[in-house]
Amino acid sequence: MAKRESRPRRGDRADRFTTPRRSLRRLLAVVWLLSLPAHVPASPEAGPEEEEDDVGGRWDLVVEADLELVAEDQGGETAGEITFDEVGVVLEGAWWQLETGIKWESEGDRGVLVEEVSLEVGDEERWPGFARAGRTVVPFAESDSRFIEDPLTVVLGETDDDTVVLGYRGERLEASVSAYPGELAGDGDLDFAASLIAEVSGGWSLGLSWTSDLTEAVELRELRDEFREEDPSVSAPTDVVRGIAGFVSRKWDRVLARWELVTAIEEFAAGHLDEGAVRPSAASLELTLRVSERWALSGRAETSSELAGHPERQMGLAASGELSDFVTATGEYLHGSFDGEPDRDAVALMLAFEL
Repeated sequence: MAKRESRPRRGDRADRFTTPRRSLRRLLAVVWLLSLPAHVPASPEAGPEEEEDDVGGRWDLVVEADLELVAEDQGGETAGEITFDEVGVVLEGAWWQLETGIKWESEGDRGVLVEEVSLEVGDEERWPGFARAGRTVVPFAESDSRFIEDPLTVVLGETDDDTVVLGYRGERLEASVSAYPGELAGDGDLDFAASLIAEVSGGWSLGLSWTSDLTEAVELRELRDEFREEDPSVSAPTDVVRGIAGFVSRKWDRVLARWELVTAIEEFAAGHLDEGAVRPSAASLELTLRVSERWALSGRAETSSELAGHPERQMGLAASGELSDFVTATGEYLHGSFDGEPDRDAVALMLAFEL
């Protein structure tokens, strides 16, 4: 599953981090239990978890869980966090898929969050159309990264909402349109998004997406609310701000390169995200080298403009690999440079389980 709701801005974590030993022991116990299947030999008679559904098809059950540990230093202040990110259950049949996802955070009072509950129907073998509905990620500014930390393009563009998506999924082309109510839309009004992804010859892939209101992005909602808390006299935004996103990727035998861009088309009015009018944008370039059948190394360079609370420039390295058929691990380091603030260094480790 792709990453869902954006994490809180790491620059704000310094004075709020607590990790009780009891919580850590519980997390380690869950990790041990989740990893047990990787050490249990399979029975010769054992097969995939399949059952007959009520229309004669087969269904598969997949359970996923990501455990993240993050530590950072900015201007001599240190912070850290433990997160069960994307604990999800996927139930899939011949023509349908039910997906649920929850998240647990040790930092602050966030606790357990329901990230996704959605149902998708469609049969690509008979007809390439599909429909998805529920609490899910709007198909805008979608990313593909091996890093733990979301790229700045996702921070700027990712939107979670009660969404209906209609689309076409073919061998080399995927197109979709979606509608969702948003937080700022009036009663009966809807926001919209559209996405087009194409695979062309020579290992090239291209993508373009558009949203009718970038102000509904998860991180921008949080920035807007925080800014209004600091200055209660600021009125709630009423004007929509359209956004556009795109990517270009190229795949060779052992190397994958991907460039992403997200930008607002209009300016956010003064007092909504910053004291003055801003037009935020972000770009990311990521290179991944597969060094063996199970391990890969990745590098990322990214920039942002007028995106409050986030680095203007950031670079990092990540290593990821399969520890077993059920467990993968990722470690990363990121160095970010801010305008008028100290640089930030962050390290993270993630264990991902799929049963």
